[in-house]
Amino acid sequence: MNSTAIVLLNWRSAKDTVKCVESLIAAEIRQCDIIIVDNDSQDESINVIKEHFTDVRVIESGKNGGFAYGCNVGIRAALSSGYNYVWLLNNDTIVDKTTLPNMIEEIKRNKKAIVGSIIRDIEFPWSVQAVGGGTINFLTGTGRHIKTFDDVDKLDYLLGASILVSREALESIGLLNEDFFMYWEDTEFCIRARRKGYFLKVAKQSNVYHKEGGSVNKESYAQTRMIFRSMRKFFLKESPFPLLPIAIRQLGKTFVSLLRREFRRIPYIWL
Repeated sequence: MNSTAIVLLNWRSAKDTVKCVESLIAAEIRQCDIIIVDNDSQDESINVIKEHFTDVRVIESGKNGGFAYGCNVGIRAALSSGYNYVWLLNNDTIVDKTTLPNMIEEIKRNKKAIVGSIIRDIEFPWSVQAVGGGTINFLTGTGRHIKTFDDVDKLDYLLGASILVSREALESIGLLNEDFFMYWEDTEFCIRARRKGYFLKVAKQSNVYHKEGGSVNKESYAQTRMIFRSMRKFFLKESPFPLLPIAIRQLGKTFVSLLRREFRRIPYIWL
């Protein structure tokens, strides 16, 4: 496990980050193997984190360049420090003692594997948000989380909430695409990985407990804009007929917003 760097991205969420790091330490992961990247929070995040942990590496990214940008800062730091594996982990998660060892075991069994976890709801641990990740419909522009191991061989992507990648894979595939400020960057990375001959695997005993439930009702207008902006970028890059999934997805969300009388959301779908 000491050959693995754990990269956490923080943006104005020091309390979540502290809880996540506490769970990592309780799982017998060394503080010095944890890299926290602060994406220009401009609050007390860095001070709070440093007060709690003396040996965790905290890097200031210099700007809020988005999820991919911040993660890449941490990945570069991990690779330059000689780590063989990088574990990208959301800071709004907690883990247990079996989470990382099972991922490492899976990646050592499959040298060409990129490994995800079972993502569970932090408040209702029996509720599975995703078994590793999900599938993409290139016709409708929608994604669907896989919920059982019966469908795990159909994975198109792993969720960025928990991805273990080897040094060799990163050197072959490249880092996360920073054109995606937030959302869809994990999907685009996995598509590139599969083209390079890598496989998407899920460690069966690796559980990650995730705070966010992804409720549509909690989705802000800013989130709507970022989601659709990244969705358009993804299909323009990856689909042979990008306008079709983009149009279907945007029209579908517009129709749902009309039904819910969320009229103010509609401009953010199309911006």
